[in-house]
Amino acid sequence: MKALSVDGIEKTISEVDIEGVDDLEFLLGGGSLVSDDLDSEHQIFFDEDCFIKQIDGRFQIDALPPIAGKAVLARVTDDAFSDITWRPEQFETRVKFF
Repeated sequence: MKALSVDGIEKTISEVDIEGVDDLEFLLGGGSLVSDDLDSEHQIFFDEDCFIKQIDGRFQIDALPPIAGKAVLARVTDDAFSDITWRPEQFETRVKFF
């Protein structure tokens, strides 16, 4: 399924393919994955430790707390992943890189 990867270090948003949680863990570098809802179908996944990591590459999505490193925006309906409905350029207006 298509998802969007946000890279705070490179300050980029790009399309990625995911099949499930294993792909999320690989893209995000392992760790303890958590998510926040952006709307009724879209969730942003990131490493829970990103709030305490002392790394560069922070970014903020809407009014959520800043995330360090990387995150993946995925569409989740009925507890299953499906193709994202947003293009990177549509999502850029909601992301602020620091």
